[in-house]
Formats: sequence, C-alpha cells, structure tokens
Amino acid sequence: MKFQRSLSLIIATNSVLAISLTSSLTTNVGTAQATPQSNAVECSPIKGVWYYQGKGIPVSYDERQNVITVNMSNFRRPTAKGRMLSANQIEVNFRDETTFRGTLDGAGKISWSNGTQWEANSFYGSWKYENKFGPKISRARANNDEMKIDMSKYGRPPALGNKIGSSQASFNFPDDAVHTATLVSPNCIKWSNSTTWTK
Repeated sequence: MKFQRSLSLIIATNSVLAISLTSSLTTNVGTAQATPQSNAVECSPIKGVWYYQGKGIPVSYDERQNVITVNMSNFRRPTAKGRMLSANQIEVNFRDETTFRGTLDGAGKISWSNGTQWEANSFYGSWKYENKFGPKISRARANNDEMKIDMSKYGRPPALGNKIGSSQASFNFPDDAVHTATLVSPNCIKWSNSTTWTK
C-alpha cells in the first residue's frame, strides 16, 4: 500500500514536471517568435545621397538633436541645416537662399516647396539584411543598365534586374522568384516580399 502511494506520487510529480517543461518550452518558442523587434531594421526616410540634375546631395540626420545636414558642395553652395517636422515633412534652411519645406513620398522622392524634386535613384553598393551586410548590388555589365545582386554571402546565386522607374527595380532571384525593389530613401530598399535592406 505504501509502495503504491509512493509510486503514485512519483508518477504525479513526473507528470507535473513534464507539463511544466512543455509549458516552458512553448513559452520560450512563442516569445522568440513574437519579438522580432530585437532584429528591428531602421529605415531612415532621409539619410543618404539624393540626386538633383544628375548631381549627388549627401544628407545626414542626427535623430537625438533632430538636425538634418545637407551637403550642397556639388552645387558649390554652403551646407544647409534643417529638421524633421513629421514622418514625411522636413524643413531646411538654405543659407544662400531661404527656408524650404520638403515632402517625402516614401518611394524615393522629396518634393520641395519651390517646385524642385530630389530623387533616390542609385541601387548600387553594399546592403544590410537584418542589420548585417550581405547583398551587394553592382552593374551587371559595362555600358549596360542591367544590375546584379551578389547573394554569395547566403550561398545563393546572383539575381539580375533592371530599373522600372527612377526609384524602382525588378530582380529575378533564380532560386526564388521575381521581386520588386523600391528605394524608400537612398539608404533603404523595401521589397515586394516585405523584407527591408538598409545601408
């Protein structure tokens, strides 16, 4: 009788431990899947080299101070300073002219209050996926607009593509599918499969 009680207690204890362990594993897996924020990708709407009349305009942004710095040296003009007014509105003081407001369309364009427009139009360079450098975009052939993405970091074949607009391109990944890339800003690509690359 005492033996049966002891055996029942052992079985009951083991069952509780098994349930507890299963619950713990489920919670850990669920937590890991539910918190991708740890790999959150910063997609700046303003940073990078914008283009106007074929010339590059490097723009940097200090988020803590909310200060935009615009390098106008390619136009032989002084550096301009500004700030973010909202997620898609900026204000910049061009010292040799005046203060203008710009609207970011989230698809590679800044439309200014003086009627001019700057574009993000260069896909070339090394990109980060999940905050780690991997993909590299370059010209596929000399004197050709076709682009190539080096995916060797992931053991994948290169993808080939072409621009389909000033800030959009279509790439064929031979081991996957055809995806469209949109330059949100010079330093951020958003893909049609919902992934994001940054510089």
